[in-house]
Amino acid sequence: MSPLQRTVLLLRDVFDYSVSETAVMLRTTDGAVKAALHRAHKVLKSKHWADEELALIMPEDEDAVLNLQALAEAYQSGDVEAVVRLMQGNTDEVSAIGIMAPVQMQSISSTNNLDMRMSA
Repeated sequence: MSPLQRTVLLLRDVFDYSVSETAVMLRTTDGAVKAALHRAHKVLKSKHWADEELALIMPEDEDAVLNLQALAEAYQSGDVEAVVRLMQGNTDEVSAIGIMAPVQMQSISSTNNLDMRMSA
C-alpha cells in the first residue's frame, strides 16, 4: 500500500474524515482521495490474514522503533497532523500498521473518533 493509500484509509475509515476534509489535509483533490481509498480497500480485500499474521514484531532498528513510538503517541494524543506526517513516511513498519489499522483499530476508532476530530 502506498503512503497516500494508507494515510487516506486511516483518515477516512478510522478517523472518519470526509473526502473533502481528507483532500484538504493531504493537499490533493477529492478524486485522488476517492481513488486512493478504493485502491487501499482493494489491497485489503486481496489479503487473507490468519490470526497469527496480525501480530507485529517490534523492529530492532532504533529509528524504526522511535517512529512507531511517535506514531502511537500521536494517535493517542489526537495529533492527527503528526499521524498524517508519520504515515506519509515510507517505512515497512508503518506500512504494516496501515494494513492492520482497519482490523485492529476499528473498535478504538469508534470510541476515540469524536475526541480525535475535535482536536484536529
